[in-house]
Amino acid sequence: KFKCYIDKPHWRCNLRTPHLPGNQFRGLAAFLVYLLPTLRRLRRFLRSEGIQVVNVHYPGAECYYFSVLRQRGGPPVVVSVHGSDIRIELTQGVAHHRLTGATIRTADALVACSRELLETTRAAVGFSADGLARVIYGGVPKQWVTGSPPPDDERDPYRLLLVGALREVKGIDIAIRAVARLSGTFTDLRLEIIGDGPRREELLALAESEGVSRRVTFRGEMPQETLREFYARAGMLLMPSRSEGFPLVAMEAMAAGLPVIATRVGGLPELITDGETGILVEPEDAAQLADKMALLLDSPETRRRLGKNARSLIAERFTWDHNVERYLALYAEVLDRHD
Repeated sequence: KFKCYIDKPHWRCNLRTPHLPGNQFRGLAAFLVYLLPTLRRLRRFLRSEGIQVVNVHYPGAECYYFSVLRQRGGPPVVVSVHGSDIRIELTQGVAHHRLTGATIRTADALVACSRELLETTRAAVGFSADGLARVIYGGVPKQWVTGSPPPDDERDPYRLLLVGALREVKGIDIAIRAVARLSGTFTDLRLEIIGDGPRREELLALAESEGVSRRVTFRGEMPQETLREFYARAGMLLMPSRSEGFPLVAMEAMAAGLPVIATRVGGLPELITDGETGILVEPEDAAQLADKMALLLDSPETRRRLGKNARSLIAERFTWDHNVERYLALYAEVLDRHD
């Protein structure tokens, strides 16, 4: 059922999706029954509020309503993808896949948070070469990079951070194995994992079997302000992911002047220049990750240089102010074409 109410300055809309876990036929049937009434009410809402552009983030089948209205004189549609949406939304059953793909394919403009994700999305759904396709990176609040950086003397070089959901894609098992490789050389080394997820027990068992259970701490989820305190006191951030879009975590750590070691996947090579603003390693390679960790542990000057360069990069290119400017320019271009 369609519901839309205003909680200024935001609108909240509840739109039906055809995906019903365990009963796809029933979900699709309900979606079709309510399709026309929902379209009529949504069209009235868009007109009454004078909405000129619809920007869909994390597109799913429930966003297809906007595409249908667009074909019938409604406002132009900009679709923004972030990585997890493409991995998940296109695997939720045939109807969900087709409607999500159609929402992206028929959009007036497609935005991705990395070049790699843009090309992956275009290939997956067949986005028209005639449509506007842009890379607009995410960012951090400008104030995070305008004040003084956290002082080096408050950092503990042997305190390693890993921030992310406890899922296969984050490569946390690789980080644990890398810590195990260095545990005999760096006796004060410890890894703090911030996040939660379905692999917690499995990862706890891995730390035990690798002999580093006392060096690996699972801290669960935490609020942003607390996380920023961790960034300010750690020695480095590990991001051994098997897949990524354009991770906000890396930008947050870099804004704090924290050196980052990350895998060469997704949008990470677009953010990090190896040896200048961070260090890149190959995925699935605990030995290489351990070698680069040892390099930073042995070189305070390298840690300072990478952290300083990373913070400067974020200030110059990756704040929300930059993001907003690029989106506003894109909306103007879309409206020019629409007129």
